[in-house]
Amino acid sequence: MIQRIQSVYLLAAFIILEATAWMLYAVPDVVLDAYRMLFIVAFGVSGLASLYAIFLFKRRAAQRNVVKVIGVINVFLTLVLVGALYLTGGLGRLFSSGSVNAVFNGLFVLPILAISLFYRASKAIKRDIDLIRSMDRIR
Repeated sequence: MIQRIQSVYLLAAFIILEATAWMLYAVPDVVLDAYRMLFIVAFGVSGLASLYAIFLFKRRAAQRNVVKVIGVINVFLTLVLVGALYLTGGLGRLFSSGSVNAVFNGLFVLPILAISLFYRASKAIKRDIDLIRSMDRIR
């Protein structure tokens, strides 16, 4: 049984970020042109970093720092992805194409969901740190 909810949050964020990388792979080449592989690698590495953060459970402060950095990187990646789609004209192409509409919705919703999961994981790690400090104070 998993007793630390932040592990569940981080695992869900890993799955979501990897799904985002696969959705970016499914976007037609015309939409993102040269940036597609960069985004696939960036979201894939970010997902693997969240998986790495799960295994830092014995070092809570380091885990919290890693989760915060991954969250900031994902905010940056999401903003750059939206900007790249806007500047390359990919937003109009994705809106006009009905077959790519589900992928388009996933490209915007999934990274934002992952960012919120990183925020919740960071808060849960903070609660663990505070709980451990209060237990140390009692001894």
